[in-house]
Amino acid sequence: VGGTATWQAAPAWSTRTSIGLQWFKDTQYQTDARGYSLPPGAQTPNGAQQQLSSETTNENATYGAFIEEVIGWNEKRFLTLGVRTDQNSAFGSNAGNAVYPRAAISWSLLDEDWFPKFDWMSDLRLRGAYGQAGQFPTVTTASLQFLSAFSVPIGGTETAALRLQSQGNADLKPEVTAEIEFGIDVGFLNNRVTLEATYFNKESRDALFLNPLPPSIGSSQTGAPSQWQNLAKVSNRGVELAMQAQVINSDPVKWSLRVNGSFLKNELVDAGTAQLAVTQGARNVVGYPLF
Repeated sequence: VGGTATWQAAPAWSTRTSIGLQWFKDTQYQTDARGYSLPPGAQTPNGAQQQLSSETTNENATYGAFIEEVIGWNEKRFLTLGVRTDQNSAFGSNAGNAVYPRAAISWSLLDEDWFPKFDWMSDLRLRGAYGQAGQFPTVTTASLQFLSAFSVPIGGTETAALRLQSQGNADLKPEVTAEIEFGIDVGFLNNRVTLEATYFNKESRDALFLNPLPPSIGSSQTGAPSQWQNLAKVSNRGVELAMQAQVINSDPVKWSLRVNGSFLKNELVDAGTAQLAVTQGARNVVGYPLF
């Protein structure tokens, strides 16, 4: 649900305000019944010699709210300010709501009276932006500590019991990515040819990592016990370039070509207390690209 309001504050000033609320919920409930060693003619688990059943519940809910303000001055300069807040059911009970701010500026230099004009240049725009975004844990139970039921022989009799299934993490937070970018857009020949260049520097902190735990915890997880934690920090920076040209611009045929590419440097900056693998093959090492 959302809404947008515009206001011409003055002949040279314009504003646009947007607000919104979002709510998502994914649920899956599954019941599984199986039977083994069916006698002749039997087609259901009820007639099987060995009967097994299981249930699976998976729920994930997210709600969020945002507000954004866009301020324009003479249709040449634009300032955008915004903030978003999210809460997810996979966050730890101690994490609270996540808040992501953003800001952007855009300035059309060629529309300024004092800027020199060139016949071959039809557009020149500078832009910059900063913003944050988050990624919540994909496993809903990552922050919850819970037990699972099983049976143990006591005095020659199978007895129902409980054991630790998930260690959980009450401090589990979303993985937050912060990015800053600067760019320039240039148009030539009445914008029949445009060039875009962008430098970006993006850093992911509190990256989600399934950290192994000591076997002495006694968890019933398949394999070694583990816990989702916010540990790693990853850096991505580089340059994006794009060029577009209207090769043919006439009726009834119009033909445009666009070429783009990027240079990226990826690096695992910090792994925190994560126990990184040391085996041969693709693996993560601090100071090197991921995998």
